[in-house]
Amino acid sequence: MADLGLSERETEFLVESTRIKFLESNEVKSRKGILRRQSLPTISHGDQDKRRADVGYTGAYIQMRRLVHSRQPIALEELGKWQKLIVDEQKEYGMACDPRARGVFRGAQLDLNVSSGNGRIMPADEVTAEMVAWERDFNGAALKCMLASEYYRPIHLVEYAAVLYQRFEKIAPFGAANGCMARLLFNYFTILLKSPLFVFRVADQEEFWRVRDEPKSMQRFVAERIRLEAPCKCGVLMERVHTSGWIDSYLCRACQGKLSIPRYALRPYLA
Repeated sequence: MADLGLSERETEFLVESTRIKFLESNEVKSRKGILRRQSLPTISHGDQDKRRADVGYTGAYIQMRRLVHSRQPIALEELGKWQKLIVDEQKEYGMACDPRARGVFRGAQLDLNVSSGNGRIMPADEVTAEMVAWERDFNGAALKCMLASEYYRPIHLVEYAAVLYQRFEKIAPFGAANGCMARLLFNYFTILLKSPLFVFRVADQEEFWRVRDEPKSMQRFVAERIRLEAPCKCGVLMERVHTSGWIDSYLCRACQGKLSIPRYALRPYLA
């Protein structure tokens, strides 16, 4: 099916997000620096056998992408299905997961405490109520994004996607794969807003781990990354080659096209 195809950017997102998960795992935490990064396995998400809507992280991404394109609200039940696909795939690569933690939220069925970043993680008995509120706010933000003009697209990524990402990480609703899920759900908004897919890279891992526990810090991180690239009419991402005040200038290496974009709207998040 045509909707099973993945762009290079989508494949990069899936590979890098999975490698971040492996970097967080107990199997490589004892290593340091470049040795840790060299020890990370890589799941070839772009391979033909991985491009299925019912297998692994790629399957979760494809299902999420279909949901965005259909303009349907997200449901908590969908999140459980996607998390299950992700942890089942990671188990094949040696990532340990409590079998009880597949597809269910922490709470009555799964009284399990987890750790994430440097901040306080929500107790299991608070997760369900918090996720109901998160679902309501997520779908409310998605509706606003559907109506947004091109000018507001980067603002909405910072205003909504960054904050909902940070809230999801803090709630840590699942017993495993919360980071993978949070990064997946962030890109619900980039697809909805027709913005470049946001790639959380292993090279940036230490920085976004520092900022993900505080909403304003996460917003600043996202705003800074948004300014680095811009879509070109030829379909390739342009890279920023110059900035003057709040005007960013971009060059497309493929067609040599040039573009300047005023970024004044991002000032409140970068102050």
